[in-house]
Amino acid sequence: MPFDALTWWTHDRPPATYGGPNRFCVDGRALVSLQSVRSGLRQTPHAVLTACSSEDQAVPMLDPLARGLDADVETVIGAKVRVIAIAPAGGGYHPAHSRLLELLEQVTDEGSVRCVYVVQPDPLPERGRLEVSSPETFDELLRHFPHLHFHFGGMLHLREGLFRLMHRSPWMTTNLAGALGKPRLLDVVLERATEEGLGQRLYFASGFPNLDPTSALEQLLGHNVWRRQRGLPSLPSALLRGIAERGNPVDYEPGTETGRTGSAPKA
Repeated sequence: MPFDALTWWTHDRPPATYGGPNRFCVDGRALVSLQSVRSGLRQTPHAVLTACSSEDQAVPMLDPLARGLDADVETVIGAKVRVIAIAPAGGGYHPAHSRLLELLEQVTDEGSVRCVYVVQPDPLPERGRLEVSSPETFDELLRHFPHLHFHFGGMLHLREGLFRLMHRSPWMTTNLAGALGKPRLLDVVLERATEEGLGQRLYFASGFPNLDPTSALEQLLGHNVWRRQRGLPSLPSALLRGIAERGNPVDYEPGTETGRTGSAPKA
């Protein structure tokens, strides 16, 4: 069963959740909180970790500009959190901001963080910064942390820069949030990933609440039908099944399939 790698919390309310067939079709979810000083969003790691069920992966977002950052970092370290989220474009800070580098050094050296979700909220908050949303702006960040896993979500509309960045680091992965629901964009992404040998670093993510996981899975696994209707040859079925079954990105290790759902999601 798939793992839904990007499910948004909505502003200052509990996470946007789904039940029934939608919940039964996934093995677990990564519930990503939203925090941005510039946009007036404040969801503490404590709130995220407390509200998240044991079946799902809590992904608290840290904002290096937040006044309560020290307390947030203590919570992340004390709870042995394995994954956090950052949103430079949404938070209005550069990916190489000195406070962000210090933050990541602290949660990796003193804590258990081994994966960082890099996310771009859609739509971008009014006070977000488009000039720091390009994948190229993350180049220095990846060089500074060459063995830290960065998982990019909701940024495949910037696929050119994203794929170039993936070639620079084996510790970088991405998911299909934002591409599922847009078959032409999905097709370009899948073809490009196949040509460049990056298919094993693509993960499933519905991007809920923008798209429910049942519809997202139907579009992913049925994408070859869309191609055949347009006279295009089918993509390898192993590529589509692999994305659907790859599991929790937190379990990723370069060159392996350890992220498959055989390793249950951990909160």
